[in-house]
Amino acid sequence: MASSRYLVHVTSSPTTVPVAVWVKVHTEEHLPDLVNSKTCERADLYREISGAFSSRHVEPKSFLALYHTTFQEPLNTSNYTQGVRPTSDLFKQAGSTDNTMRGNGHLDARNYTMVRDYDPSELGVSKGATPYVLVVETDPPDAEADSFEEWVLKEHILAFTKLEGYGRSVFYRLGDRALLTKTLPGKSLVIHHVTSMNAFDSRIFESSYHGKRSIVRSWQLIHAEGY
Repeated sequence: MASSRYLVHVTSSPTTVPVAVWVKVHTEEHLPDLVNSKTCERADLYREISGAFSSRHVEPKSFLALYHTTFQEPLNTSNYTQGVRPTSDLFKQAGSTDNTMRGNGHLDARNYTMVRDYDPSELGVSKGATPYVLVVETDPPDAEADSFEEWVLKEHILAFTKLEGYGRSVFYRLGDRALLTKTLPGKSLVIHHVTSMNAFDSRIFESSYHGKRSIVRSWQLIHAEGY
């Protein structure tokens, strides 16, 4: 099974409730709702791995949710508005005066469209989500757009296949602005799926020309839904 054509990338951090409550709302309510309503085919929640590529950060949100979908803008569909709970009693039970996600945390959502799913081992998604992902966000100058895409496909991804525990790479291009887009996203996103934390010790990408102008963050899987 291949990757979904579209991706919603959401970074977040709780502001008024404990981390455990934030995770519980996602794993017990939000992600299951997204899959059960068919807003998404699959949904994953990750926690950032402390200390890896920390100098690259432009914002401190410590959780990443990836929503794999067939819809170009899934958060605007009736599947989402009618099938995903807009509130959670778990927030009120934790002492919050607001029962919405936006009222209890910082969220930044982005829409992406898949350019290439590079899967030399035919790992696909049938075996479930990999335990780690390395996310590379880059915003090349317009003048370099064509050469950048060629570089990603022919050099960057191939370099990562040499890493310990490498599984597959998915290359995305930024889509339309999402309702919850708060920052200026990079035009390109590459998600490397790996099975070993040793992959994060590599300097292959950091030493490259495009790598020096990228935001690189590593994440560990907390929960996966829909596999």
